[in-house]
Amino acid sequence: MPDAKALANLKADAERMEAEAERMLSEAVQADELEKAATKIQAQFRGKRDRAIVEVKKVQAEFRQQNRAERDLMFAMHTQNSLANLTDVKAMTAAIRYATEARGWVIDPNHSEWTAYWDLMMMTLLTIVLFLTPYEVAFLAPSVGVLFAINRVLD
Repeated sequence: MPDAKALANLKADAERMEAEAERMLSEAVQADELEKAATKIQAQFRGKRDRAIVEVKKVQAEFRQQNRAERDLMFAMHTQNSLANLTDVKAMTAAIRYATEARGWVIDPNHSEWTAYWDLMMMTLLTIVLFLTPYEVAFLAPSVGVLFAINRVLD
């Protein structure tokens, strides 16, 4: 038969274990509540994010529908009078784009399909001059002839 002291120790251990179990249960409930709250916040965030993404896509679609030249001109008109401020880079860019797209007389190096062909032609001509000029200087007698004329035209 256990003595009174052992029974008191067992009873104290049982009370400590019961208190620990209640504390752990309380923590579990709090953790469950925190998890539910976090899930709710995440759902709200995802909803707001999804609505924002849809709104951004709508704005992008509307923006793409406008003609580029119209957008540039509207931007220049909204910022400032482009004729009064000809040194404004944005106004000049808008004017160049408008002239390029509306009339076709200005070759804009950033948006023209002919720029690549022009650059290729210039590279070819410069390569010819690169080899022709040293050959002419080193190996030919100085004279004004057909080769000299071709070299000057290409140069």
